[in-house]
Amino acid sequence: MGIVTAQSADYAELATSPHIDSLLVFDAVNNRLVAVEESPAMRVWYHHGGGWSLVTGTPGPGSAVPYAAVFDSQRERVVAIATQHLFEWDGARWVGMPTTGSALPLCAYDESRQRLVSTDGVQVREWDGAQWLAMPSPSAPSPRTSAAFAYDPTHQRCVLYGGAANGSGLADCWSWDGSSWTQVTGSSPAGPRIAAALAFEPSTGRMIVHGGLGNSTATSTWALQGSAWTQVISPAVPGPSAFGQLAWDGNGLVSRGGVTYRSAQLWRLLNGVWQLLPGDKPDPRYHAAVGYDPVRDEVMVFGGRNAGGNVRFDETWAFDGALWHLRTPTNSPPAGAHGKMVWSPIDSRLLLWDGATWNWTGSNWIDRAPATSPPVRYSAALATDPTGGVMLFGGYQSSSGPRYLDDHWRWNGSTWQQLAPTVTPSPRAHALATLDPIRNRVVLAGGTWFSVQPGDTWEWDGVVWTQHAPAPFQPGNLMERMAWRPETGRVHVHGGGHFEWDGASWTALPGSTAGLNDAELVADVGRGRMLAYPHPAQDLAVYTASPAVSERYGSGCSLGPVPAMVALGRPMPDQSAFALDAITYAPGAPTLIAFGLSAASQPLGSSCELLVGTIVGVRFTIASNSGRVTLPMPIPADSGLIGVDIHVQEAVVDPPRGLFQGLTVSDGLRITIGR
Repeated sequence: MGIVTAQSADYAELATSPHIDSLLVFDAVNNRLVAVEESPAMRVWYHHGGGWSLVTGTPGPGSAVPYAAVFDSQRERVVAIATQHLFEWDGARWVGMPTTGSALPLCAYDESRQRLVSTDGVQVREWDGAQWLAMPSPSAPSPRTSAAFAYDPTHQRCVLYGGAANGSGLADCWSWDGSSWTQVTGSSPAGPRIAAALAFEPSTGRMIVHGGLGNSTATSTWALQGSAWTQVISPAVPGPSAFGQLAWDGNGLVSRGGVTYRSAQLWRLLNGVWQLLPGDKPDPRYHAAVGYDPVRDEVMVFGGRNAGGNVRFDETWAFDGALWHLRTPTNSPPAGAHGKMVWSPIDSRLLLWDGATWNWTGSNWIDRAPATSPPVRYSAALATDPTGGVMLFGGYQSSSGPRYLDDHWRWNGSTWQQLAPTVTPSPRAHALATLDPIRNRVVLAGGTWFSVQPGDTWEWDGVVWTQHAPAPFQPGNLMERMAWRPETGRVHVHGGGHFEWDGASWTALPGSTAGLNDAELVADVGRGRMLAYPHPAQDLAVYTASPAVSERYGSGCSLGPVPAMVALGRPMPDQSAFALDAITYAPGAPTLIAFGLSAASQPLGSSCELLVGTIVGVRFTIASNSGRVTLPMPIPADSGLIGVDIHVQEAVVDPPRGLFQGLTVSDGLRITIGR
């Protein structure tokens, strides 16, 4: 692993799956499940057999937040609906649709009439591709909020179920056929449901309702066929949810999201049985214990609390560099926040200290219950000791007012021993500490002592403490965190800025810590990077001077829509699912895709340019019936690829729209392999 000098870097979200607040819709033309994040960026994800791929290399509209999404089978587009805005996703870019008026809260696409239908349960407005039409709605249901609404192609109707009126859940079911409302059932056995999910199941021709708020039946799954309801009995079911998503994915119905615990889980209903799919991740949490396990090459997360502080977690999660995995140990530390986790070389295991001493074996937690332990305290400094165990220093006790400590303890693999160095740092809590594995020293800095905030820097070599230069960052900032950064081989501090320690002095680095000041830092040594958890976007962030990037450059040429390249996933080493999508807008057209190592700007004629230089390969292929070409491009697990640029451009044989010898030409896509 090469070490680079301290340099400008910043955080980049290490996205592993869509935000919890995402809309699910099935792209029937390309046979894949699409997730659209409910944010102005409107990031798009595609689901594949092993997880999710983020579509990169295309900007979002950045002007509105969508609250619903449907698939327009006539135009073969995903349509995202926001207040007074409509956007179409054509696989390459979001296109805003000119519109006056706005949709109502509930939306579905009527395939038989080729219209987007929106309703509040009483009024109906339909989008005919050019304008919103207020529809007469005789025999309408009673006013309500938070109902479920979806299209039933078997009976060519939109179905509305449940909702809330006057604070109570409803259990009635209605249908809209384009001209009037009809009550399907007055009181369904599925029971009252507020904010349930509803979708059509093509394999059975049934409408499926799941989740919602209501009585005890709201966690069950029911099927509607015609006007008959049948309960779907499954050995395992998704947990309670409200405002969740339910959509077909080409194999079964999938459920995700909503206001619920474990809302990132993805479940599939297949042949009447719910199955949990890969792609889960921890619910957002703070003050979790985070550590790196070099034996299993995993970042581990335990415990923590939610943003409100009223939920404390006792889950154990492992991140393998690509996916999160929930571990199910038979024993666990108690639920809570503010525990600390570091590697204990003498045990060859992670050690978690929360007043008790725990080891993680890779499958289970072991309470070591040593004969001697440090007295219970808060906010002690914990780090791998240079001698091979774990060191603990300071903290405070609050049984009779704050009492700040300066005692020093070492874990030797079987018990804790109190040490008595000749010189020690002053009493303090909230001190930052981590092991510098290259110099084999623990670096300790900052902290708090009553109203005093020590701004000093110390090193522990396993025998003596040595005081060094003052810390330039804000001492006592409780949002500061410290970790060793593999990319530079230095100890790094963030919180109010970025700083690195080279063994003699601190260097201030540019870069923002916005939204990440309360995140935990961890050295992901196996992949040569430092991570922050959690990122505000509910996932990890990587701090690096070599980010993985896919971005467009230059301009393509066409008499119609301009072809485009997008990347599926982030271009990082060891990404077997990374791929490219070439959007041609010309079904079945011959397509050339050029790969180069540099950018170019060589005129071809008729305003078209060759944007790829140092060409190393050209791929000839035929676009699919949907006008796409998907090229798998797995990236090997080789850190030597970091910093490599790949430039890609497509040319499509499309005489009606071609400006250059019958060809339409895309803009360029620059792919930079990074961390």
